Amino acid sequence: MYGQGRPFAYQANQVSTVNKNKLVVMLYDGAIRFCTEARDRSVRGDIAGRGLYVSKTQKIVAELMNSLNHDKGGEVAKSLHSLYMEATRLLTNANLKGRREDFESVIQMMTEVRDSWNEVINGGAPAAAAASPAMAAAPSAPPPGTARFAYRA
Repeated sequence: MYGQGRPFAYQANQVSTVNKNKLVVMLYDGAIRFCTEARDRSVRGDIAGRGLYVSKTQKIVAELMNSLNHDKGGEVAKSLHSLYMEATRLLTNANLKGRREDFESVIQMMTEVRDSWNEVINGGAPAAAAASPAMAAAPSAPPPGTARFAYRA
């Protein structure tokens, strides 16, 4: 189903047994990891590798965007949608031009929102959103208590 062999079976089990909010955090982790790899491949001049990892990052961002529940998520879903559109634009530019700044922007964006989701999951206030000028200017992560509504059930 998810692949063959034990590592894939472990991943399939991990994904199928985790709660939805933690799954969102896992998607952010994957986007950050793949975008970092794309940046590193670009620095080394590996254009094909850059394209591969940009594509993987874009697929995760698309999945995050497609799973938003705009009916229940309201402004949170709208803000996250804008954030994902900006990430997609930056990733496209990064893939075409290989600009390190575009990769860094996406990595920072995804890291800050992921950290805010972790705060929500752990019951704290999203400290990253309050402390970061980038998060103040960009669409924000979900406020406490609204995370369960931003994504489809």
